[in-house]
Amino acid sequence: MKLSSIIGKLAGFVGARFLGAGIGFLSQIALTRLLPVADVGIVFLGMSIAAFISLAVVGGYALLAMTHVPRLAMHGKNSGLRQFNNIVLRDATLATGLTIIVVFALVQSGVLTEGQNIALVFGCLCAPASGILRFNSALATADRRVELGYVPDFLVRPALFLVVILLGYFMGFTWNTNAVLLAFVLMAYATALGQAFILAPAGLAPLSYGSPRPGFSSRLRPRALALTIVSAVAFAFADIVTMVAGLILPADEVALVGVTIRLAAIAGFVLQAGQMFVMTDFTQAVMRRDETLVRALLLKVNLTTFAVVAAAVAGVLVFGHFALGIFGAEYVRGTGLLALFMVGQSIRALGGMNQHILSINGHQLRTAGACVATLLILFALAWLLTRQLGFLGIGYAVIGAELTWLLALAGLSQKLCGRRGDMLWLIRNP
Repeated sequence: MKLSSIIGKLAGFVGARFLGAGIGFLSQIALTRLLPVADVGIVFLGMSIAAFISLAVVGGYALLAMTHVPRLAMHGKNSGLRQFNNIVLRDATLATGLTIIVVFALVQSGVLTEGQNIALVFGCLCAPASGILRFNSALATADRRVELGYVPDFLVRPALFLVVILLGYFMGFTWNTNAVLLAFVLMAYATALGQAFILAPAGLAPLSYGSPRPGFSSRLRPRALALTIVSAVAFAFADIVTMVAGLILPADEVALVGVTIRLAAIAGFVLQAGQMFVMTDFTQAVMRRDETLVRALLLKVNLTTFAVVAAAVAGVLVFGHFALGIFGAEYVRGTGLLALFMVGQSIRALGGMNQHILSINGHQLRTAGACVATLLILFALAWLLTRQLGFLGIGYAVIGAELTWLLALAGLSQKLCGRRGDMLWLIRNP
């Protein structure tokens, strides 16, 4: 794939993502105007819980699809794709049932606040739809149907949610936390069903409970479990940060974290987008041992994504105060936190494609260990630093966790694969 092609696709992708982010931005503004700050924190917490549970249910398989589906397509194994989908559907159903039991036990235990219980219940209700969107988007992207991979989740869903919120407001409906979260859940299901309906004729959507070969299942499940942990850091880190804040900070400060981490995540999504666009070509180049193409793709992805993230950091330093002021005067004090989150995104950009190199070479279990260490660092630093620095401690905890992630993956990729996918390694090994 040429650099111009990557830039063109990324521009279209980023344009749509920024349009979706703009719609989400308007939704957040509407919520901050319609609800008290503490209620906004509960809504953000519920959205993050939905994303996290959906990741726990199907996130590993979604990440595995990015490398496994191109392999099956390369060898023309349509039956393998059907079996892959059947395994996902069965395991996701089982994981969802177990999650419901755990959530019910937590709500009944009385250890959580009323707001945390509300967020947990609605997050659990939304998780199946979010999981379907996550997995089907990965399938579409792996099949080079990139528009169908990102438009439903990142453009259609926030647009529907905003329309519902505004219609309710202009019709005189009084929004509260429960009503907003219910609208969020219903729009997620509508979007997921629409995307699955489009994918089904191409044989991509997992819609049946066929019986896969036992050997096939036993090979995939351990890798998927490991990649679930990996995807927590790779694709749902912002939601995990919001959940951590929801456990240790007051609800009004959770709202600050929710707004700022979502703004910073836009730049992080550009990084992921650049990598997703080349994953099919990159996986096949590694399989063919085409070192020239592998290096070319690594160089193009690193240059493109880091340039975008660096520009985003500069934008935050200049316009961050103004951007947060749009949400209301209460949110302006989160400007420093937004800057810290953007520094964290810059550190992640330096890591390049190391995670994907490890995944393609079958080292998911080792990568999962690095992810566990990253999450432990995040929890520990957040717990300690928020007691000294307040909500800014979350920002410094994110920087510490991102540094852990960067160094761990670089070391593992060098040791286990003999190469790394970050810019520093490419410069030192021309």
